[in-house]
Amino acid sequence: CSRYSDTANGIFGFAARNSIYLLRVTLPEPNLYGELAGHTERVSGFTFSQYPGQTHLCASSSDDGSIKIWDTQTKSVLAEHNQHQNTITALHWSLLVKDLIVSGDEKGVVVCHWYKRNESQRLFPEPRSIFCLTCSPHHENLVALGYKDGMIAIIDL
Repeated sequence: CSRYSDTANGIFGFAARNSIYLLRVTLPEPNLYGELAGHTERVSGFTFSQYPGQTHLCASSSDDGSIKIWDTQTKSVLAEHNQHQNTITALHWSLLVKDLIVSGDEKGVVVCHWYKRNESQRLFPEPRSIFCLTCSPHHENLVALGYKDGMIAIIDL
């Protein structure tokens, strides 16, 4: 259920194989803005930062086990982590905490990563496969998790 596309600041990004392609969609006709290449396996998730002043930043997850934080203006990786030991199934950039990227995997592990501090926190709320997740737009410490078996949980980071 991880998102494979997102949009911010007139740029539409979408995953295709092991890259992310960026289209400028503010012109009369969309045109290719660039490619973010660096994952060695399939991109499993993609999200833009929606935080004011940093909508040019995005994050991607991959079956190679990595999560990369990108600058779409320079097309470069700003940070990366490999905290997951299993396939990453969900990814979201917090709307309220500007450097927090939350991800979940098929074994139920949630990783909170603050990329500017290069700090991560691993949580294991339920031994179930995470299908999707989203950070609360109302409370910076809450994350909603949807599990493959239909269970839903709200966790407090």
